Amino acid sequence: MDNEKIMKNKKRVQRDRDDYCEKSSRLTTKNFFIIVCCIELLFILWKCVFDSTRNGQTFLITFFLLIFISLPPGLGITLHIFKNKSPYFLLSFGLCLGYGFVGGSWSIMLLVGCPLQPYLYIGVISVIAGLLLYRKQMELRSYLNRDIFKKDVEEFLSPLAVLLFAFIALSLQLINNYVPGDVDCQSDSFNTLMILKEGSYPFVKPYLDQTRLELISGHLFHTVIAVVTKLKNGILIKEFMAVSVITGAFFCMGVYYLARFVVKNEIILFLAGIFTLTRAYVSCFNDNPTENMAFYYGAMFIVFLMYAMEKKKVLYALFAGFSISFCALSHPEIFFYNILPFSFFFVTLLLSKDIHRKKDYGNLLVILSIILIMVLPYYLRIGGKILSVDTVMTNKLHDMCAPTVIGGLADCNGYIVPFFLFGGIILLLLKRKTINVYLWTYFFVVLFTIEYWRLFQIFSPSGFKLELIGQNRWYTYKSPLWYPDSFHTVWYGGVIVWPVIMGIVVNFFYKHFGKYCKISSIKKYFSIFFIIIAVSFVGYEIKKAIQYTQFVKVRDYEALEWIKNNTQCENTVIYAPFDKNNFCPDYVTSYWVPIISERKSILFRNYQMSSLFRFRNTNIREKVKALQTAAYSIGEPESYKIMKDNGITHIFISALLSYHFHDIYQNSPFVERVHYSFKKEEALEGTALVYKVK
Repeated sequence: MDNEKIMKNKKRVQRDRDDYCEKSSRLTTKNFFIIVCCIELLFILWKCVFDSTRNGQTFLITFFLLIFISLPPGLGITLHIFKNKSPYFLLSFGLCLGYGFVGGSWSIMLLVGCPLQPYLYIGVISVIAGLLLYRKQMELRSYLNRDIFKKDVEEFLSPLAVLLFAFIALSLQLINNYVPGDVDCQSDSFNTLMILKEGSYPFVKPYLDQTRLELISGHLFHTVIAVVTKLKNGILIKEFMAVSVITGAFFCMGVYYLARFVVKNEIILFLAGIFTLTRAYVSCFNDNPTENMAFYYGAMFIVFLMYAMEKKKVLYALFAGFSISFCALSHPEIFFYNILPFSFFFVTLLLSKDIHRKKDYGNLLVILSIILIMVLPYYLRIGGKILSVDTVMTNKLHDMCAPTVIGGLADCNGYIVPFFLFGGIILLLLKRKTINVYLWTYFFVVLFTIEYWRLFQIFSPSGFKLELIGQNRWYTYKSPLWYPDSFHTVWYGGVIVWPVIMGIVVNFFYKHFGKYCKISSIKKYFSIFFIIIAVSFVGYEIKKAIQYTQFVKVRDYEALEWIKNNTQCENTVIYAPFDKNNFCPDYVTSYWVPIISERKSILFRNYQMSSLFRFRNTNIREKVKALQTAAYSIGEPESYKIMKDNGITHIFISALLSYHFHDIYQNSPFVERVHYSFKKEEALEGTALVYKVK
């Protein structure tokens, strides 16, 4: 009897000790995130307000503006779809969800023909948010009456720390730029300009005549930028960079919520969120910002898909369907990377131990139905003859990259990330939870898509030829297909799930060290050391990311700013001649012209590619050919007539080309120089010239 009492007392003491340690750990975690968030906020204020950066204030104001717009509707939605969740979770997840809700709502408003009036767009969001919050006012009051420093506050601080960390890391990539780094941004910026100035989608008028242009790429990302730019009366190219940074930060926050399904420790969840910032993703961010919006919606799609599988509710399936559809309306290629694992999940779901066949497959069919309703019309519109069987069969063969899994992943991610990935997939395979099944399904689909070119090798041994490029890791081959693109797949096909898998491995080491190490002081300092190592790794990855130079000259930028400030959009069309010999690339001399000047221009990047833009009633190649000839002989009456017939009001000459054109234009009676940008200390950069056609 005495022994039983002694054992009970020992158990009670141990239980009290465990409870104390748990509370102490929670307090430590809370204090850790309070310190981290304070440091991040102070750094943001210093860098964006007090430091003399070119874009810092724009980034900060737009960041807080979008948070202010996104939080109310997001909180209203989370109050309706979640039960028995802490107010801190509802607040943070509501912020993350609200950003996507705002972008999706604005894109639908533009699509149905609402005029691009920012107060109308914000007003609609405010009304929806007001109605949602009004219906849950009793719950809101009960939350507000609680002590703000009660337990679970880290559920708000941890994702907030991820959001702020990602905002800092991504903003530093562009904070002093005149324009985004890569030329791919020129096409997307032009789409944004057309939506901003025309207020419509997909058909716009790029010139002053009746020429009609059909925008092929999704409009969601561009709509958000257009509304914000118009609301702030801001500079388009700065807002383009700001929204790119903010969207990337919300994507990292979405990855954090995806990791919550497999990791419970808030510190490891924070690390999983910032593990998104590997060199592969940051390089992609620097290459083409529109993909960030698609990544964000892809992450939110998996989050809601897992909630649908866990809670067995159709409501979550509806949100998953809308998320993947908005992913398609942001970037079709990222949608492709998400729809493939989802398709295979119909089969692999049978391996899950949590399966409820009727409810789970019912939810999957609901998601599929929403995709067909929202996405199929878009693909039918942009596809046309491009996606037809005849076009594929008769298309000329073109070079495609054929990477290998090991070599390709190492080249794009370094050696550490693949090591974590293959270790994490082993841990995932040990359990049959639904989230584990989906993550390894996604993982193996990405691996297959990287090396699907092996099928050509198997079935066409005589006609299929691989050519080696680069250290036995990459090959090229001829193919009539554009997708799947193995090069892009190995680069960023898995950036949504890679951080989660890495977080699983980190959590495994962290948990087992704490389990077997009995010395509390070592455990405490190990946690700090562990966090420092992880954050240092992220910093190393960001440093290793590809960062392109700015493909614009300062003199050119200043001259185009002059055009923006001294002309009207309604009666200005610019032509910017490019180098006939392509010694000076046209993406430096001509393609930034419409975006920086925010005026209509004949030339913009990929104007001749039907996969990005489609002219309905104009032979754009003939038009550009005629204007290019006229620009090189502006002193002749015929050249002047061509300019007038095409409605050209101004001719911009890049500083790189001014030595070609200066004498010709100065001696021409048909043009008048109205501006030049030149400094003696920068004489080697040349003089940017602006001429007005008389």
